[in-house]
Amino acid sequence: MEPAEIGKKLQESLQGIFYWGTRYHAEKIAIIVGVVVLSLLSTVWALSGSDIANELGARVESGTTMGATTVTITNAGRQTWTDVRIVVDRKHLYRVGEFEDGERLNLTIDEFDYAYHIPRSWGREGWEELADEEQPGIHPDRGYEPSVIQIRANEGQYEQEL
Repeated sequence: MEPAEIGKKLQESLQGIFYWGTRYHAEKIAIIVGVVVLSLLSTVWALSGSDIANELGARVESGTTMGATTVTITNAGRQTWTDVRIVVDRKHLYRVGEFEDGERLNLTIDEFDYAYHIPRSWGREGWEELADEEQPGIHPDRGYEPSVIQIRANEGQYEQEL
């Protein structure tokens, strides 16, 4: 087939689809246009909007400053967070009472506390030998590099891998 013949057959096919001769053809065109419009609207709706997983509107950045790991958290949302708990690697915890919208918090890793720290009880001997691993200190080392950070507040939660 020649390119001219292909073009002519394509043109005839399109004319057949969009022919306004009968009610059947008008309904066919309306259905095609409706499907195209719904497809476009659903695509636009799916690709736009806020990040559902980040219901708080949080921004988290991690870096190193003078040998210490730093975590910067920004409340880019439109609401104040209350009873905020910032958790690094599901074991190091930092608490904030209120975190205003637009506020930015810069933390070094040694400001986090080990969430599961249990001080030694008086009169107990040898309980340290029960653990397989060495008990971590109250604060992580200054060079500790976190892999996951979670922000939990009364208004929602957010988790990000670093």
